[in-house]
Amino acid sequence: IFHALSCGFLAALYFTTGLGPFFLAGFVATCGMLLYEHHLLRDGNLDCLDAAFFNMNGYISVTLFVATLIDTLTAGAA
Repeated sequence: IFHALSCGFLAALYFTTGLGPFFLAGFVATCGMLLYEHHLLRDGNLDCLDAAFFNMNGYISVTLFVATLIDTLTAGAA
């Protein structure tokens, strides 16, 4: 449920702030990684908990930050 809420709030952020294509790409990648994280822990399999929680959340945060940074820095260039 929280992964879906995260994607929903990121979509709302995109539509209300006027962020551009780099944020949109980061948003799509982030939602894909959240789905993959959910897939890793399907059926209560906790063998992949470290990969799902620590690794994927690290990738997600860096991806979203870099996409937002690039989008913000290039906003005036277009």
